[in-house]
Amino acid sequence: MRSEIGRHASGAYADPAGDGRIGDLRRVGGAGPGGGAGDRRRQEVRRQMQVFRVTCWCPTPQTRDAAAGAIDLAMAPLTFLDLADGSQGRVIYAGTTVFDQSQDALLYRRDLLYSVEYATVLTATQPAMLFGELGVNAAQVVA
Repeated sequence: MRSEIGRHASGAYADPAGDGRIGDLRRVGGAGPGGGAGDRRRQEVRRQMQVFRVTCWCPTPQTRDAAAGAIDLAMAPLTFLDLADGSQGRVIYAGTTVFDQSQDALLYRRDLLYSVEYATVLTATQPAMLFGELGVNAAQVVA
């Protein structure tokens, strides 16, 4: 085989000798991260929502409202949250609950409710090439 093999590839076609003869490789995807054998593909199969609660227990209704207001103010600009799998979840304010009656030990409570909407995904490795046949001069390379 000639030393120029692998000079040009574009999409599903390659010109390995650089002489204008194009071979059809029927290529799907490309090299994966780090030069692997395929690409990682992600498919969203559904959306889910998880509600979480931030509870403030304070000795007076005034400190409870001040603490909850500060937390709510800090959470207000947060619209998306980075998740461990590299995706993001959308943060939505879901409401608040105030308990004005004194609880045990003279504590007053306020709950801030937030929900995070996120995707459930399937991840699979796609092959770099399903099948291919390429003629180089009189020799034939089959992948």
